[in-house]
Amino acid sequence: MPRDGTKNLIPQNKRTKEEQKEIARKGGQASGVTRRKQKTYKEMASLLAKMEPLDSGIKEKAKQLGLKDSDITNGMLCTFSLMIKAQKGDVKAMELWLALQGQKPVEQVEIKEVTTDWFIE
Repeated sequence: MPRDGTKNLIPQNKRTKEEQKEIARKGGQASGVTRRKQKTYKEMASLLAKMEPLDSGIKEKAKQLGLKDSDITNGMLCTFSLMIKAQKGDVKAMELWLALQGQKPVEQVEIKEVTTDWFIE
């Protein structure tokens, strides 16, 4: 039994060509808006990663490790904290750490020939 919100839905193949074109046009416009918004989020994340951290305590800890003031960015500190988690045994952090370095092992699935001589009809 259909839900209340689906009673008035009309399938695309039951609509006129003009209605189909209009619906497709609106979908394309909405898709474009979403893509532009996602691009903006990606740009913002990239910008934030390049900025200096606001927390002076974190900057001091990074300096104690021998990092130069100009090298200390939010992105570097995120990568550093990921490395710390990986060193403590966090498997997901290890996988991400390896992937960031381009060293993640390739996952392969091997399909071998299957014999069916055991199958009785």
